[in-house]
Amino acid sequence: MGNGRVETARLPEGYIPVGTCEFGDIIYIVSYNPLTNKSQIGCFPSPERNISSEETGGANQILSASDF
Repeated sequence: MGNGRVETARLPEGYIPVGTCEFGDIIYIVSYNPLTNKSQIGCFPSPERNISSEETGGANQILSASDF
């Protein structure tokens, strides 16, 4: 994977990147929104797929700073 410009990759409004990692030609991004106190993990490129709660087994994991 090399340097390049990607016009279609973006973070939602208010989110700032706090960490990135590349594995298997996929970039994983962790971002945080200080206004809503929420975070998200995403990847690029990623498949267009919506995962239902049935697929995740209804898991509801809450992370804190001590988990990292």
